[in-house]
Amino acid sequence: MGTDKDLQAKINSIYAQADKYESEAGHGMTDIERDAWIGDISSAMTFAEGNKVLDVGCGTGVLSRILLESGGELVGLDASKPMVEEAQ
Repeated sequence: MGTDKDLQAKINSIYAQADKYESEAGHGMTDIERDAWIGDISSAMTFAEGNKVLDVGCGTGVLSRILLESGGELVGLDASKPMVEEAQ
């Protein structure tokens, strides 16, 4: 079992790669899987204009962008400043 220090080192490693994370094709999904995932989310989560959405743990904003296309207002939060900067 790892220590808190090991876990924090892994988290910091992910945060340091925020700019590369988004360029990784589909975050490890194939194009077909990603398109299906986006379709499922888009059909299940639609918002009327003016509705507000809070995306906690937004990372680089993949889900946030999908939700924005649904018509709502969105605020994304993430513990990683580099991930949020990439999302913007």
